[in-house]
Amino acid sequence: MLPVPEALEELLARHGAQASPWLQRQFGISQPSLSRVIARAVGELPALRRFGRGKSTVYALAMDAVPTPVWRITEAGERILLGELHALVLGQWLFAPAGLGTPTLTEGPPPWVAALPACLEMRGDPATGGGQPLRDGSELARHSSGARDSRQQAASPRENQQQAASHSTNLLHAERLSDLAVAEYLAAQLLRAAKVPMGDCELVAVPAPEGTPSNPDHYTVHWQPYERVGEKGRRSLWPLAAAQPGLPERIAAALPLLRRRGALGPGVGNALHWLATFAECLGDDLHASQLAFAPLGAAATLPVPPWPGLPAPKPLDWRAPPQARVAHVGAIFPRCYRPAADGALPAEALDTLPTGLPRAVRAAAERYWRQLAQDTRVSFGFRLIAAANARKLEIRPTKPAAKNRN
Repeated sequence: MLPVPEALEELLARHGAQASPWLQRQFGISQPSLSRVIARAVGELPALRRFGRGKSTVYALAMDAVPTPVWRITEAGERILLGELHALVLGQWLFAPAGLGTPTLTEGPPPWVAALPACLEMRGDPATGGGQPLRDGSELARHSSGARDSRQQAASPRENQQQAASHSTNLLHAERLSDLAVAEYLAAQLLRAAKVPMGDCELVAVPAPEGTPSNPDHYTVHWQPYERVGEKGRRSLWPLAAAQPGLPERIAAALPLLRRRGALGPGVGNALHWLATFAECLGDDLHASQLAFAPLGAAATLPVPPWPGLPAPKPLDWRAPPQARVAHVGAIFPRCYRPAADGALPAEALDTLPTGLPRAVRAAAERYWRQLAQDTRVSFGFRLIAAANARKLEIRPTKPAAKNRN
């Protein structure tokens, strides 16, 4: 007697997605008999899904009624369907490529979902991203409106003191965020002049919150999307975290591993070392999430890079090509001076400088801090911090050794 659809549902709910041979062994039936069970179950189990063909067919119970399509956007703006992403029971996810590709099953969302490349697009992205730093104009506007609301509320004397302290803190935070926006813009101009591949950005003035003691305007940075080509096209870029999994987050720590893997094109390692050291001189850390790469040679013609869980014209274990160039670097700015979680505003000069600091990096960082210290768009307090950092990086001429008169 053939198993009933309920038995199939119970088995898949307990063990997750399974291939056809495994189900045959569990039920003790042949492939034709299993096909008859599946044909009957399709009408009775709306959550049942079938992926692949022949002996590699995988059966599973889906959590979502409609899968999420994954598209690739070409530089010409053409949309190519790569496949569909399915959320399954027991926290499993399955990517079913369009055409005859082999489905890929993962525990949890595939790794490329969290680091979605610019050239891919998902409708109804199942992954939830973390919060971004409060640095744009809308955040400053919320600080301003929150401060005005607190002044308008009737309260006891003690509550008035608490509100006044909160209002003052919001104003100082808004001022610091504006300072960091100017700092981010100046760093971008310096790096772009040095031929570092960064998107173009614009420094935009926004009204300062009422009661701000210094500048009449605050600032925010608007970045142009670096991955765009024309109105609809996208560049095929590889986020470093997706193209080279298992890396330390900090580039300074990841560079030795990248060199051993042969994952960098000529001169790229030295360029990344320069960038990472320069970022440290600004109180920042260059992270893998800030870098995107473009493949060179024949690999550049691939429809998509071979990220784990995505189809490629070569076997899925094919590694990223050894030659790649840095195509984009994210914003670098004095991140260490952002408002702390407890509300404190860091105000001390940088404690330590990177060891073995190249003279060219030191000179560039000193020039950056001096430029920031002289910029009147920055608050007086932050200009003092910038001047202190410039003095710390200053290259002082060494005195010639005294000649021995004997």
